[in-house]
Amino acid sequence: MAEAKKVSEEKRAALAKKLDDDLDAFMDEMARRKSSDPAAKKPFNFDEWCKEIDQHPAFMTDLKPNADGEHSEFVQALQAIKYDTGETEEERRETAEGHKIEGNKHFKLKKYRWAIEAYTNGVKVFCNDKKLNSVLYANRAAANKNIGNLRSAIKDCMLAVRFDPQNGKAIVRCAECFLELGYGRETIAWVSKNIGILDKSIEGVDDELRKGQVKKLQEVSCSALKAQEVQEREERKEKMAKKREDEKKLAFMKAFKERNLKFQPPMNLEVPELFDWSYITVQISQINEETMVKMDKRGVLHWPILLQYPEHGQTNMLTDCSELSALGAIVRDCLETPEEWGRHIHYKLGNIKFFVPLDVFDEAILQEVSPKEILKTILQTKDFKIVWGMPVIQIYRTEYAQKSLKALGGGRFKVL
Repeated sequence: MAEAKKVSEEKRAALAKKLDDDLDAFMDEMARRKSSDPAAKKPFNFDEWCKEIDQHPAFMTDLKPNADGEHSEFVQALQAIKYDTGETEEERRETAEGHKIEGNKHFKLKKYRWAIEAYTNGVKVFCNDKKLNSVLYANRAAANKNIGNLRSAIKDCMLAVRFDPQNGKAIVRCAECFLELGYGRETIAWVSKNIGILDKSIEGVDDELRKGQVKKLQEVSCSALKAQEVQEREERKEKMAKKREDEKKLAFMKAFKERNLKFQPPMNLEVPELFDWSYITVQISQINEETMVKMDKRGVLHWPILLQYPEHGQTNMLTDCSELSALGAIVRDCLETPEEWGRHIHYKLGNIKFFVPLDVFDEAILQEVSPKEILKTILQTKDFKIVWGMPVIQIYRTEYAQKSLKALGGGRFKVL
């Protein structure tokens, strides 16, 4: 093996942290791929997991260079950590053992976070003693479990068993964590995979302890059967909910496309997985609630609408406005029963004009719309966009519109 370059203690610490962080990221990415894989619902396969984790430098037995004769940065980091300290393998083992002892002291005092830090420091030594590494990970798993970090505990248990397949404490603790998280299927698969290892004598392990671990695994497995039933029932519910959600998305996507509606931010109307409800969800700050466009059984859309009164800097929000209703009918109630600010101002259908803002370059351009037009037609106005799920209608008194707007032709006006 090529000799690693000498690095400072600060650099070495940074490399150790980078390698440790990368291991966490590597395992998180493995979990992410599993969760996004349609076939991920099959029982957990520890052997497959081992093949994947063995791709990480921390577990490689053969650190091969690339085509240029160089190792990856993480392999170089591992080499630097292990071979640049001047320590012998025995000294590294003693260092790791010291961290384990320190962690055990903190654990007994229930200072679990301190214990986790000590065990982590032991892991970072990367000594060649597999059983010691297994104990460090198993002990860190116990500390993580005690503070509720069950997923971290599972990860550490698996690493412990990877270093020492006969680590009974790690095997049992992993099963308990799986069960506590409600992962009945994974619990059963884990017990089935590992109980046979503990079901026979192990050199250096007390038979009574081993038998107790086997009994505990059997108990956990029995409890997991019920958890598996619950898990599968929840998965069926999730599957049905997703089906309904996809059908709902497809219905809205179809409706929006048929009406040729434009949105800001732009919405993906082709792929259900990329259709984002948050883009059309409207927050009503006054009552701390949310609303959004709805579709009735006839396929008619009902929109929330924001009415703006530029002359007075005021707004009014309407909900459940049918797209088949004329604009005048939609706003009639607002005009007849105005807000406090508008009671002395006469907004009547006979002395007001309606406009929608257009998305045209950087200019403030409005399109006049008739109170007799239905909302569906108005929303299809050229260059009009529905911003964050809420169409905007501006109301001008005729007198104010004549002073503040410049006609451009075709019913378009520029705000002066």
